[in-house]
Amino acid sequence: LVFGYIKVYQIDLNDPAAEVEVIAGGASKHTNASTYKDGEIGKPLTATFNTCYDAMCLADGSILFGDAAAKTMRLMIPDVYGNFENATIKNVRLENAVLTGASSIATLALQVKGNSVIENCHATGVVMNIDPDYGGPAGGLIAHLISGQVLNCSADVDAYASRGAGGLIGYVDADGVVRNCSAAGIAHCTEYHVGGLIGSSSGLIENCHTTSRVSRSYYQHAYVDCGGFVGQNGGT
Repeated sequence: LVFGYIKVYQIDLNDPAAEVEVIAGGASKHTNASTYKDGEIGKPLTATFNTCYDAMCLADGSILFGDAAAKTMRLMIPDVYGNFENATIKNVRLENAVLTGASSIATLALQVKGNSVIENCHATGVVMNIDPDYGGPAGGLIAHLISGQVLNCSADVDAYASRGAGGLIGYVDADGVVRNCSAAGIAHCTEYHVGGLIGSSSGLIENCHTTSRVSRSYYQHAYVDCGGFVGQNGGT
């Protein structure tokens, strides 16, 4: 049996000696219950947390937490495609993630677009995509920032891709903003576009730094797109 809302508890009803155990909740809560919206594929629900250090991450990738503002228990089910449009994701920490894929790969999101704000999110782990046929980007936190803002985020992630490997983000388009962010770990690609912070960017990068180790395998068609900060920079 699972119950509660500020804290989430569970107890085994089949065991007469079982004790109630706190599995999630702690200080977790949605900051404004009136703005909480259910999502759909391609447009996930808005998930704005004060903190989710004490959330329960389930085996299917969903997140169980107590919503103190709404006085209910919440189950956040991420978009199965990993895409966030007009989303607000705050104060999320992902630890020791290990993810592999045949296309785009990242710990938090594959694509971020619209007026999305990703703020104070942090990740550690490994992401890997080295499929030469599909070759999507790999980012320590986000694979592809199409538009929106990434603020005060960090990743200590080893990111491997055939194209577009970044310690924090694989690709940033012209309408993307990355501010006050950092990356550590390893960024490696087998073909092109690899950077310690971002693989390739045409957006705005401000007040960011990286200590990532950057490398690229020999690729005869690309010579100058491997950078300690940004592999290829056409932005600001």
